[in-house]
Amino acid sequence: VASSIIQAADNVNQSLENDSRRMRRFDGTARSKHNDSDREASYRRKASGRAKLLSRLLHRESITGSIAVRLLATLKEKVEESLVKMKTDIEVLEVQSRDENAQREISSAQYLIGLHTLSAKKSKAVISHLLSMSDQLSIDLLSLSGAELDSLFDMTEMQYIKQMYDSSLNMLKKYRDAIEERKTDKESKVIRTTAGISALLDGVVPEGISNNSANEALFDTTRYFANTRPNQCSEWFADLHRNWTWFVEKKTMWKEVEGKVDNAIKTVDDVSELHNLREQYLDLHLSSQTRAKKLRDKINSLMEEQEGRDDEQ
Repeated sequence: VASSIIQAADNVNQSLENDSRRMRRFDGTARSKHNDSDREASYRRKASGRAKLLSRLLHRESITGSIAVRLLATLKEKVEESLVKMKTDIEVLEVQSRDENAQREISSAQYLIGLHTLSAKKSKAVISHLLSMSDQLSIDLLSLSGAELDSLFDMTEMQYIKQMYDSSLNMLKKYRDAIEERKTDKESKVIRTTAGISALLDGVVPEGISNNSANEALFDTTRYFANTRPNQCSEWFADLHRNWTWFVEKKTMWKEVEGKVDNAIKTVDDVSELHNLREQYLDLHLSSQTRAKKLRDKINSLMEEQEGRDDEQ
């Protein structure tokens, strides 16, 4: 293990430079979407592999300290400017928070809300720096644990900041699963509505889900993370963006079908067309079936009218 790590430490600079040049060539070359996706996924896998090596180096009890020190010094030197800016941004936020609290008396509840708000602000301030440094180093820094990021950058904030990144992705996966699996618990039923998804994409807590300070921070930061500039190395960002895009597309489809249903209820008298539209609406697996009921009622009414005319004849 030690020999392989020593070799990796000796070769890391050349490896990073080579991959950076290759990615620049990829960026400047016209290519198919499919190939582009394959290349980006391959690049992220390499970045993740380097992160695993870095993770082992950060657990210094398993190797000689001099090896870790040499590689970590090299990495920090490469991102020194970004690292200084990141720590400065955190310090500014902490000073602002202390000044605000010093100017007023706050209750324990207000103090807790303030902590969640400050944590959200810090996670927003840090994310662009972490993604930028990941690209600079060609290492997926966001695949490291909070403790490892703390050890790497000497920033205790990284422990709870990393938790916020993980919580955002976990929330999107949980709500996507709720829709795909047609779950019926209270929270799932809220998100299985156009209003629920719209709120999620707006970065606010949907009505019907606990609107506490932790959730407010979580929904707000998730929207912010999802709209951060594209990144080459982070599997976390790629996964977050994939799930976020899925919700955007789902909302568009739901609103389109709901619009067709609303229009049909008012203007369409063709039973077959109404029946097909009702089936299309039911296939969305929305928790609210109000529109489906209205379509069924209209279909029944039209069929009764037709039966009445047939009887008269």
